[in-house]
Amino acid sequence: MPSELHVSAWVDPVVDARGHPADSPYVEIFWLPILGPSATFLLRRLSLYLDMFPQGLPMDLSELSGQLGLGRPSQRGSIGEKVTGD
Repeated sequence: MPSELHVSAWVDPVVDARGHPADSPYVEIFWLPILGPSATFLLRRLSLYLDMFPQGLPMDLSELSGQLGLGRPSQRGSIGEKVTGD
């Protein structure tokens, strides 16, 4: 599994003209129940980073997981923890 990914904006003129920003109430009201809180926080976090770095940026997945409250892969009970039969 890769430890890093490159995040860049997806330019779509239709969505840009008619869509809703990731931090809008629309996303919270309509997409949060579908995506869940972790994916919604991820969407908002990536949107924030892309506002700061419009050319894109590399993201360390372990760090991003920790920022979202999902734990780091080395932590017991984290989303990235490998399960072994005890």
